[in-house]
Amino acid sequence: MTFRLADPEGRYTAVRLCSDLALSDRERSFARNGAEWVLEIDAPSIARLEYHLEVTDADGGSETGPDPGNPLRAPGAFGEKSVLLTPEYEPPAWLDVPPPPTAVRHANRRARGRRTRRRLRVVPPAT
Repeated sequence: MTFRLADPEGRYTAVRLCSDLALSDRERSFARNGAEWVLEIDAPSIARLEYHLEVTDADGGSETGPDPGNPLRAPGAFGEKSVLLTPEYEPPAWLDVPPPPTAVRHANRRARGRRTRRRLRVVPPAT
């Protein structure tokens, strides 16, 4: 499996793969090859991989983000991740299941210590 990151201006001094794969720092570090960075790893026994790339610039500053060469993304708690799918990947069936309807209710309640009533919209969590 090969990852590539274009760097024709030579902005980066290091590039690393950030994922849940059990790789050492050496195994996840890209090597410069002309105007790009390249990482070759043995194909893991997984069908789907979410990952970030960590790039380090000449000043020692680093940032992590999705792979600009891969348009496939997945949302995450800390921002989007790049997604790599193998030919064996099959989306889980639950992705095609429509969400259950929500039972929105309205209620009139008096605010504590006030004489006025407020109309509330109550949306219970989906079960």
